[in-house]
Amino acid sequence: MTDHRFVTEGGVEIARRETATDYATAIEALIDRLDDHCGVLLSSNYEYPGRYTRWDIGLAEPPLMIESRGLYMVIKALNARGEVLLGFIRPAISALDAVEELADAEGALTLTIRKPERLFNEEERSRAPSVFSVLRAIVDLFRSEEDSNLGLYG
Repeated sequence: MTDHRFVTEGGVEIARRETATDYATAIEALIDRLDDHCGVLLSSNYEYPGRYTRWDIGLAEPPLMIESRGLYMVIKALNARGEVLLGFIRPAISALDAVEELADAEGALTLTIRKPERLFNEEERSRAPSVFSVLRAIVDLFRSEEDSNLGLYG
């Protein structure tokens, strides 16, 4: 068992524990757990020497769920860890020009993305306000070279 501590580029202090486990039993246990809990199991069994390797990554009971439809988003805490993370996310997204309205709901942040004021050509599309503006800000908040598995999954 190994404990890791680090600070993300957004100033969030992360503490995590890494535990070695048996691959076959861990995957089966995760599959069973996903029947009743939120989570994901991603797997690639494609292998090509020098280019691609096989891998699996999975998690159960994530701290947050991010949903969007059109210009409306909800960032919902799924547990106590998620409640803590909402406290870091709120200031990171409240300053975004792309966010027109941001409100605290019970255990969640709800937001509306500002409608673009003009049409954006293909080369500028990534600058148009969208849910991706918010997702990029969240990724920037938690960015770290210390943990290659810390990210948004779904």
